[in-house]
Amino acid sequence: MAHNNEFVNRGRERLAIEENIEVEEKSMFRGLSFLVNGKMYINVSHENLMCRYNAKLEDEV
Repeated sequence: MAHNNEFVNRGRERLAIEENIEVEEKSMFRGLSFLVNGKMYINVSHENLMCRYNAKLEDEV
């Protein structure tokens, strides 16, 4: 499993400040995924970062 450690650490730090969520780390898609309340939220694979976000916030993201 290869992933960008900087992306992984930033994801961990960001999710750690959220309250009332359950975060699980799991190997997926040849990288590391963060599941929030059982659903994939972030995946880091090599130098790629895949995120789930609210479509209403697309311009902001």
